[in-house]
Amino acid sequence: NIEDYDCVIFGLTPTDTVKIITDDNFVEKTLIRDKLINVQTPQFFKKEILLENITTNKNLNTITDDSSFLDNTKYKVKVLPGDENNIKITTQNDVSSTSFYGIGFDLHKLIPEKKLRLGGIDIDFPFKLEGHSDGDVLIHSIIDSVLGGCNLGDIGKFYPSNDKSLKNIDSTQMLSEISQLIKDKGFEIIYIDVTVIAQKPRISSYTDQMKNRLSEILRINEKNINIKSTTTDKMGIIGSENAIGCQTIATIKKR
Repeated sequence: NIEDYDCVIFGLTPTDTVKIITDDNFVEKTLIRDKLINVQTPQFFKKEILLENITTNKNLNTITDDSSFLDNTKYKVKVLPGDENNIKITTQNDVSSTSFYGIGFDLHKLIPEKKLRLGGIDIDFPFKLEGHSDGDVLIHSIIDSVLGGCNLGDIGKFYPSNDKSLKNIDSTQMLSEISQLIKDKGFEIIYIDVTVIAQKPRISSYTDQMKNRLSEILRINEKNINIKSTTTDKMGIIGSENAIGCQTIATIKKR
């Protein structure tokens, strides 16, 4: 129970060797790692103790974290095991190593024509998705989620619907180009979570093919692509089998 202590911090034993050096940059001593920790946040204090030591401390220039206010005082700081996934953001490089998330959504009307393109594959179904391109809502939602996670706008910025040269463009080509674009800008796709919203068709028998195709285009492991589906219980334009929608959440990392 953290309330039993004056202060509680979390820390990890460093994996690097730590040395003390002299003013002229010669090694003076190697420290024993088992007695060292890299301190993480958050940290917990009894409020009155922290405030007391902040107001009385005369060496603010030497303080590198809040728990340092209790160094050489009568108060004891309890250390608990930290978490390697708890990244402390101090420098720009720390920000670059964190993950970003993007959300994409698309909805297209179904029209009579026996060629449904979804997730980069053809599905045997008596309707197709209407659109300026091939109408692949699954891929379009992925593109928007990826662009959003990279703060690069949306699909319309790169593939405007009023551009006649893009009429009937294959959405897999669009996804391939966007994948290369974000790679060139130093981003990497970590995970894709897709939800297809459709009354019909049932896509469970097609998800493995979709994941395989998307894996080829995005150059990520199939295990990092999840595709699931739901219905609207016959409500709205999707429930009346007149449209298919899709939502995607993308996890992005800056290399």
